[in-house]
Amino acid sequence: MRYKFKSGLSYENLLFDGMFLSVGDLKKQVAERRGMIATELAIHKPDTGEMYTSDAQLLPRNTQVVISRVPLGPQTKKVIVENKLEREAERQAQTASLTSNTFPVIPGAAMAGADGAGPGGAPIDEAAALSNFVDASYSNWSSEVHKGGR
Repeated sequence: MRYKFKSGLSYENLLFDGMFLSVGDLKKQVAERRGMIATELAIHKPDTGEMYTSDAQLLPRNTQVVISRVPLGPQTKKVIVENKLEREAERQAQTASLTSNTFPVIPGAAMAGADGAGPGGAPIDEAAALSNFVDASYSNWSSEVHKGGR
């Protein structure tokens, strides 16, 4: 199968098994390659410009087609925005759960730049341990700079 976008200069090859490929499968594969949504693609015959209207229509091997983008309807845009908001909320929840976890102190083991325990020997979380490490590194660096070591 050879396809190109309406604004493209050259055709690209799409390999598939079998003698036929449905218009719907072609849209899915092209959308996956380009990071698009299959519903925003329209497939046309290159010579007549006639659009393939049914996703079930079969295209024979070695067919050339032209692909164009069509505007998404308001309902489709709404679903995309909702999905994006759901994914963002899920990411924020995961981040919040990761930053709220505390890690146990292992006797004899030191955390990077800290002893792994806060005031009174209580375990501190990863963010605090990282902050301690950065502070310790900065103090070491600044003391070396003031001594003329670097």
